Amino acid sequence: MQRKLPSRRKLLSWTASFWIVFFQLAAFPKPLPFWRAAKTKNAKSPRREDAKQELKKSSLKGKLKVSKREQIGRNLLNPIRTATSFFILLFLLLLTGVSNAQEVGKPNVVKIGELSWLAGNWTSDTNGTITEEQWLEPLAGMMIGMNREVSRNGRASFEFFRIAETDKGLVYYASPSGKPATPFTLKELKSTRVIFENNANDFPQRIIYDRSGDTMVAMIEGEIKGKAESMKWIWKRKP
Repeated sequence: MQRKLPSRRKLLSWTASFWIVFFQLAAFPKPLPFWRAAKTKNAKSPRREDAKQELKKSSLKGKLKVSKREQIGRNLLNPIRTATSFFILLFLLLLTGVSNAQEVGKPNVVKIGELSWLAGNWTSDTNGTITEEQWLEPLAGMMIGMNREVSRNGRASFEFFRIAETDKGLVYYASPSGKPATPFTLKELKSTRVIFENNANDFPQRIIYDRSGDTMVAMIEGEIKGKAESMKWIWKRKP
């Protein structure tokens, strides 16, 4: 089983956290005291005792001075730390936003293989009208299909289809009676149900295929003079 890699957003968040901690702890270390009191080895002599006491007093004054200097240094460094962390976080958030915008702007990356359930020979006989639609298996980024309908009085119609992978995602090209193809872009794909759409076309605006087992339901929908219209076919798969 292939291990799932972290998303780009998570990676950027981890990177932001790392750099904030780095600049807080590493980039501005705590100032080290620059003066330390010297240690006396022998304290038995009164003069040395007096000197030691004076040394302690001066050491305490020095520590107080160092403490004040440390406080001043911290007061100066805190705004720098905060500003640095803020600008790093702002930069990474902007980078995340640009990355997300680019991902949103990308077309649907559905591959033609996800429509393999459409392949086969589908047919119906309704009141003497025989309808057949056949789709070839997906290959080389496309599927080829054709439809033929023969009514009881012998009148026939036909249509050629092609579904192809393009820069805009999957596109369904319909060519009724051999006319120039009209494109319909992929709108929705859920399991064995797919919808292609072209709102600029007169009729139909949507082409729908919905398979359940060996039954295929095909529909075309749209508006004619502001009125909703649709046509529906129910086919069975031929062995």
